[in-house]
Amino acid sequence: MFGRERGSNQDRIRVLTIATGAVRDIADGTFPSWSPDGRSLLYSWSNGMAQQLDEIRLVPAEGGSWRLITHGWAQAWSPDGRRIAYTNRTRNSPDGLWVMPINGSEGAARLLALRANSPMWLPGSRRVAFSREHRSAACGYRTTLSVVPAKGGKVSRVLASKSTVVPLAWNPRGQKLIYFKYYC
Repeated sequence: MFGRERGSNQDRIRVLTIATGAVRDIADGTFPSWSPDGRSLLYSWSNGMAQQLDEIRLVPAEGGSWRLITHGWAQAWSPDGRRIAYTNRTRNSPDGLWVMPINGSEGAARLLALRANSPMWLPGSRRVAFSREHRSAACGYRTTLSVVPAKGGKVSRVLASKSTVVPLAWNPRGQKLIYFKYYC
């Protein structure tokens, strides 16, 4: 869970132990996600200043010192826990979908698609889904959901909507997608 405390300009990530009700502060940041093995949390951090890049950080699930993984936001673990997909922007270019190894030793970050947001891995760690928003005369925006191989390659559109949609979850075989649609 996360939320901002009174008088703070940072959101606080906390872990609640259901059996005991104990709450433990883990880090300042937003959008935490458990690693597939449950040992670590990946989260976004920003100081809210335009001149400083957003950061993706890794912290032990029990708390402790965090480690900078890369710059970006909207991060997602691969199901095998070896890579992350995230959104980032480079100089004078739109948001892009990037994939990189979590430990940094298996190779550099790879740009998979431009104008991409909300990355979500499909089961099996071989493909990444993402959304793209486009201006629409009907209600301001329209969204396409697409899939791209995690190693790079052809982008395949799986859904086009006349309003904003957000992917939520794939079924275990990666054949069906649950998504949320905003109506205008």
